[in-house]
Amino acid sequence: MQTISWQDVVSKLMLLRDSNPVTSLATNKHTNHSSKQRMDAHDIANRLMRKENYLIALFNKDVLDLTVPLPFLRQHMLVTRTIEWNLGLCILDFVFHDGVNFNPVFLKENQRKILAQALVTLYIFSYLVGC
Repeated sequence: MQTISWQDVVSKLMLLRDSNPVTSLATNKHTNHSSKQRMDAHDIANRLMRKENYLIALFNKDVLDLTVPLPFLRQHMLVTRTIEWNLGLCILDFVFHDGVNFNPVFLKENQRKILAQALVTLYIFSYLVGC
């Protein structure tokens, strides 16, 4: 990836999309826009960074607070590779049910207790695996 420019990636993906008749005529069921209208550099970047953007939003909205409760580290978040792996396993893989798309179950308020219990189970599992 470091040897090719972003513009080349975008143009090759658009050529690939245009050469495949199934994807060039596909429509988005939520917006009724064709993929041809929707696929640009911004859309490609959003698709590639979907999980990371969700995790960033969790930090920005103060849902996740990983600051260290020590006086000299109060404003610094401690994110090790292990914590990053656990967040990926326990939250991102849980929220994005097929690895790509947001699981619509999370939008249903009556599912919160079931989802919270499933998340606790995932945390326990990840802790046991890490030990």
